[in-house]
Amino acid sequence: RSLSILAPQSCLLGKMPYAADVFSSALDQRAHTCFQNGDRTWRDLIWLLLGVDVVGVCGRHDEPFMDGGRHPFHEFGETTPAWQIHHQAHGHFTFRRFCLYDLKSTMAVKGPDMKPQLPDWALKGELILNCNCTVFCPCVVSLGKHPPTEGYCQAWVGVRIDTGHFDGEDLTGLNVGLLMDIPGNMGRGNWKAAAYIDERASEKAYDGLIKIFSGQARGTTGLFALMVSEFLGAERALVTYETIGKTRHLTVGKKIIGAVTPITGANEDQEVVVSNTGYWMGPDITIAQADKGRVRAYGRVWDFEGRSAEICQIDWHGPT
Repeated sequence: RSLSILAPQSCLLGKMPYAADVFSSALDQRAHTCFQNGDRTWRDLIWLLLGVDVVGVCGRHDEPFMDGGRHPFHEFGETTPAWQIHHQAHGHFTFRRFCLYDLKSTMAVKGPDMKPQLPDWALKGELILNCNCTVFCPCVVSLGKHPPTEGYCQAWVGVRIDTGHFDGEDLTGLNVGLLMDIPGNMGRGNWKAAAYIDERASEKAYDGLIKIFSGQARGTTGLFALMVSEFLGAERALVTYETIGKTRHLTVGKKIIGAVTPITGANEDQEVVVSNTGYWMGPDITIAQADKGRVRAYGRVWDFEGRSAEICQIDWHGPT
């Protein structure tokens, strides 16, 4: 199991300044040659082993050899002291396998308690979503507890950032496209997701948006870290988000071509809105329908014209 960017919390960067891919037997043999701090580093490795998916793994209780048994967890790891887990007579710990990688991170360490100080971020703008459900997607009101109308959820998403920042870097004017593939009820997780970041984004803005839309930055989008089991990838792209009349258009090269228009109600001048919901993206969702919904990406060939769509004004922030 891979370690995540939580590695800096243990000051591991200074103890092991290079990547390693080793087995448990090799760990025991290399304890004093790979690490300068001996057993202290072993404790840190156990504490970090589960990384950002600690909630899902500990909740399942199905990896006793990896996480030290069925112990309760908190947001930074298990509550059982690390030195009580798999401690052997010779003072070392054994694991099935791990891989340490991506030790460079923007995550800061705050004080001797080793709690992470995550960057401040905020996004305001508009989001559109088109999925394979018939109009209207039941996830908005049921909060993902009701099955999608087709039994599974496939969706593309567009985000227009009117104002925003991440760790002091301006995100205003950028657009983001997302692809989401969910095998069943949205609330049960196991999502697959991919992100397309506006090619105009600076390096810092690009990295910040990846952290926001992967859930690493916590806050409003922190649920992605729990729900997404496979992040298919992220890449820069020409992402355009336009509003013509009442219709919103999203284009991500030839990979996503979408357009959604609000449905009409008794008063044609007034949009049909589901208000005061507990939906994660925002409380007020405008019901829409897709005029176009073409996806050709990551092996997906989707066409959702005439299917359910949503428009939402977003006001997201993090890390709290």
